Order: sequence, then C-alpha cells, then structure tokens
Amino acid sequence: MKKELIVFILLISAFLAIGCTGYNPEQEPTAPVNETSAVPTKVTPIISAN
Repeated sequence: MKKELIVFILLISAFLAIGCTGYNPEQEPTAPVNETSAVPTKVTPIISAN
C-alpha cells in the first residue's frame, strides 16, 4: 500500500511539473509594429479668402 501511494504521488508531481512549464515550440517571435509609419500624415495649408 505504501509503495503504491509513493508511486501515485510521484506521478501526480511529474504531471503538475510538466503542466506548469508552458512549453510551446510552434510560437514564433513577432516583429514590433512601428506605429509612426503605419499612417502617413500630410499637412495641407488652408488659404482663407478674407
């Protein structure tokens, strides 16, 4: 009985350790987005007729 309990506790501990690692080999790093070049800005002067 004691041997089965020790094996059970070791298996549960191993599964918890594996579940907490967060291993994800498919994830690729993403490049940072440059927000200043995403929208071009153009200033058009307004000439009043007064």
